[in-house]
Amino acid sequence: PDRADFGTRIHKTLQRLAWLDSAPARATSDSAPGHAGHPLGLGLDSAPAEIAATVRAVLAAPAIRALLTAPAAPCELWRETPFELLDADRWISGQFDRVHVHRDSAGRALRADLIDYK
Repeated sequence: PDRADFGTRIHKTLQRLAWLDSAPARATSDSAPGHAGHPLGLGLDSAPAEIAATVRAVLAAPAIRALLTAPAAPCELWRETPFELLDADRWISGQFDRVHVHRDSAGRALRADLIDYK
């Protein structure tokens, strides 16, 4: 595949991931199919070799593993979530690849981590 297509395919694979430590049963908000056949539901066994190898290498990196492992404290996961923003007189539309909304024990949002797969 060309590089743009390659990047798109990597992105489509990663967007299926809930948390690295999650079992398919925990990924109840997963909108992408494919939980069967791979412990993470990513379908790597049927993916082209270069895509599968790249995703496995990315997920093996300690910093990425830490980022994509569910925190101990309450954290809401958003994947592929659209947004709209009015900034002065400019309308901005987009889509977040991944957002971690960290909450306190009462459920109040403390902070959000915005993750872009590029």
